[in-house]
Amino acid sequence: MEGFLTAMNGQLDLGMGACYENGMQLDQNPVHRREIVPWYDSEVTGLAMILLMLFALMFSTVGIAVAFSDPGFTAYAWVPILSLALSSGVIASTAIRMMKRHARRLSG
Repeated sequence: MEGFLTAMNGQLDLGMGACYENGMQLDQNPVHRREIVPWYDSEVTGLAMILLMLFALMFSTVGIAVAFSDPGFTAYAWVPILSLALSSGVIASTAIRMMKRHARRLSG
């Protein structure tokens, strides 16, 4: 039996065969293949994430207002500001990813 990795006529054979079926080579990158989107990156979960982040954004906005209305809480205003920045970033990145996928789907 030959080894797993053999050289044949100057070509490298990895032992997996050359993906031939009935004498014709199969296309490794077909044009009409649909994109498989994982469940955690689907449109429904993206919209749910944006909705949850909008609630976090509203909560942090109220937290900023409360922190600056009472002088005793001004030192802790960084917490809702950080929450506002992080939730805005998640909303932006999720929306951009969903728009790119939607544009790719419309163009192809």
